[in-house]
Amino acid sequence: MGKIWLDVTTILGWHRPAVGIVRVEAECARFALSELSSTVEFCQYDPSRGYITVSSKIVQEAIEKISLGNNIIDTRQAMLPSAVKPSAEVRLGALARGLTGRLPKQFRDRTFRYLSTKREAVSASINALRELRRAWRSLRSTSSSTPQSQTIKMFDSLTSPFSEGDVYISLGLDWDQKDIPFIFSERQKLKFKTIFCCYDIIPIKFPQLCVGDVSAKFALYFTDIAWTADEVVCISEKSKDDLLTLLTEIGAPVPKATVFKLGSQIALPDGRKATEETKVAAGDRFILFVSTIERRKNHETLYRAYTRL
Repeated sequence: MGKIWLDVTTILGWHRPAVGIVRVEAECARFALSELSSTVEFCQYDPSRGYITVSSKIVQEAIEKISLGNNIIDTRQAMLPSAVKPSAEVRLGALARGLTGRLPKQFRDRTFRYLSTKREAVSASINALRELRRAWRSLRSTSSSTPQSQTIKMFDSLTSPFSEGDVYISLGLDWDQKDIPFIFSERQKLKFKTIFCCYDIIPIKFPQLCVGDVSAKFALYFTDIAWTADEVVCISEKSKDDLLTLLTEIGAPVPKATVFKLGSQIALPDGRKATEETKVAAGDRFILFVSTIERRKNHETLYRAYTRL
């Protein structure tokens, strides 16, 4: 049997308080370190180099930082893009705020209110220009070479440590951090198995609850996954059904799909150590809901349910 490769790109590049997917990758890496150290290797994707091997020590340090909520950037992660250029939307917004701030006060508030109503339209226009530029570049590249030769040219400088019989597992933020076509290319050449994860397809089913071009990005991502994965693990039966329905509807290959449950073992704290302020705030009975603050988390439904209760 070959090696099992766990992709830890997400936790190595994460320097903020952990969100759900980050915690999943971190806990799986923690389990691999403690229980499967002799059979699991770790890897990371670098856009300029391909996949590189990562030592257990670096993985352990990344897990500890995430557990402690440490936001200090490790200098050894210089292999990842460190200076991310602000998006066009961010740069345009900063310019607009700077110019508006120079206006006389009687015009400033009115201008701010007007610009705030046009923010989504400006964002949509910028995304349209991006797609036009991407299409133009694609047209120019395909005019001089076939898609196959273009793919080979694009990947010839990237490498990976995978071999025939290996298993590659990716559980992270793949749509933002990975190049799935590269994995497809390597899988075709080296004959290793690939396993990906589907948390949900909310951006595709409910695009109105998401911002920017997230919906289009997810649709492209799951299409790529359909052609690349030997197996997709899903976090619920609903996620699995949604994924299989989507792939069938768009005519993409349907890989094997299985369900695994996320961990829910929460250590019970010693109530005697709670401060009086915490006890007063919590009261006798309460509901705790944990999530980021964004529309797709559906806080409105929770609010309506709570008022009915």
